[in-house]
Amino acid sequence: MSEGLVPKKTRRLFFALWPSEQERQDLTSVQANMSTKVEGRAVRADTMHLTLYFLGSVETDRVNALLALADGLRCAPFSIEFDRYIYWRKPQIVSVQNSKPVPQLMDLYQQLETGLITSGFITKTAKFSPHVTLFRKVKNFLDGDLMPVLHWQVQRFCLVESNTLPTGAVYTVLSEWPLLAQAAMD
Repeated sequence: MSEGLVPKKTRRLFFALWPSEQERQDLTSVQANMSTKVEGRAVRADTMHLTLYFLGSVETDRVNALLALADGLRCAPFSIEFDRYIYWRKPQIVSVQNSKPVPQLMDLYQQLETGLITSGFITKTAKFSPHVTLFRKVKNFLDGDLMPVLHWQVQRFCLVESNTLPTGAVYTVLSEWPLLAQAAMD
């Protein structure tokens, strides 16, 4: 490093949907029922979420621009029905996912992605596959059972900071934005 250059401070950030306490309990219940069929590490209940957009390292002086971007997003509340398990071999995770499209979720994602591109936070679009991870480092998954449908009432979205500690990831919600009914958005 050249003399006189000071490294910029960054924060590891992502936008997410955060479950209510009841929704978190429902996810934990499904996770517990699956534990005998999954050879892997269960995700802690306090870290369960649906990632809208992972940003990675963001310079601290740009966080206010992210907050302003999120202030401008408009979407009515909606629900998601998680109705299937999904096992991804390469990242070694087991998640729950919805099989039916949720137009409001896709609209919120599209608005967020457009704002991130316009503001220079990202340069290309990413494939969005909405899911909630229940297990990581999965070596084996014995599928076959039907999953009970989990209903998630989405009322808000959040900007979250991720810090990796020896005990695992710690997520801190930095700010949240309510989703407003159409009449309130006009």
